Amino acid sequence: YIPIAVKLSLIFSLLIAIGMVGLGFVVGTQQSGQLNEQIDKFGTTLVQRMAETSREPLLANDSLNMELIVNTLTEDANIDGAAIFSDEYKLVVEAGMVPETHHIPRLVNNDTSPQQINWGKYDAATGENNFVSFVSPIVFRDITVGYVLLSFDYSVMTESRRETLNTVTAATLIMLLTAFIASFYLGKRLTRPIEQLLAASNAFSEGKFDYRILDKRNDEIGVLMQSLNTMGEGLLRKEQV
Repeated sequence: YIPIAVKLSLIFSLLIAIGMVGLGFVVGTQQSGQLNEQIDKFGTTLVQRMAETSREPLLANDSLNMELIVNTLTEDANIDGAAIFSDEYKLVVEAGMVPETHHIPRLVNNDTSPQQINWGKYDAATGENNFVSFVSPIVFRDITVGYVLLSFDYSVMTESRRETLNTVTAATLIMLLTAFIASFYLGKRLTRPIEQLLAASNAFSEGKFDYRILDKRNDEIGVLMQSLNTMGEGLLRKEQV
C-alpha cells in the first residue's frame, strides 16, 4: 500500500507545480507584452523624429548630413541600424544592420504611420526573427519624398524571456522540493494517530486486550481512540470472566 504521508506529499507537490507553471506562464506573457509595447513605442517615436530630421537633407541631396544622422543614431546601444531611402525605395545612406530593400513594406502615399517588419535569422525555437525594423515615410507638403528605417535587436527580448523562464523553473524546483519535504513531515504527523489505531487493532487481534492508546486528542480520531480503549477494557473483562 502507499502511505498517506506519501500521497499528501505528491498531492501538495502537484498543486504547487501547477500553480508555479501557471504563474510562470502569466509572468512570461505579461513581460513579453510589455517589452513588445516598449519596443513599439520607442521605435515608432524615434523613427518619426528621424523622418522629420532627414527631410531637409534628403530634399537638398546633402549626403554628408544624412550620413551624420544615421551614424549618430547607430552609436546608440539600443539601435542596431539606420537607413534613408528615396521615394522609389532606393538606398541613399545606411549604417549598421539594414534589411534588403525587398523586405521593406511598400507604403502608400497617404499612409504616414510607421510600419514594423521582422527580418534576419529565424529562430525555430522561439518562432521569431532576431531583428525588427520600423519604416516611416518622409513627407513634404503631403508628398512622400523618401523613407527612413531604424533596426533593433529583437534577441534582447528573447533573452529576457529566457531568463524569466529559467528563474521560474528554478523557483518551481525549489518550491517542489520544499513542499515535498514539508508535506511528508506533516503527513507523518497527521498519520501518527492512525498508526496508533492500527497498533491497537493488531494487539486486540492477537489477544492483548490490556493494550491502551495513551494519546489524547480533541477530535474525531480522539473519540475513536477512546472507543478502542473502551472496547479493549470490555474484551479484557470478558476474557477474565
